[in-house]
Amino acid sequence: MEVGSEVIVVDPGGGNVVTVEGVGPGEDEIDRELARERARRRREESAERDEELEREGTEGV
Repeated sequence: MEVGSEVIVVDPGGGNVVTVEGVGPGEDEIDRELARERARRRREESAERDEELEREGTEGV
């Protein structure tokens, strides 16, 4: 981290130990997991729409 960077201080259990994390354009594990979940949901929704369109297309046959 550079001097003057914006940070967040996390005190996970009290006591004398804290964690300092940079705040900025970087991604952490939570951001990556959220992105994976969004992508998974988009794929599922797309597959559901495709199935629905197929059903609608075959109903008139």
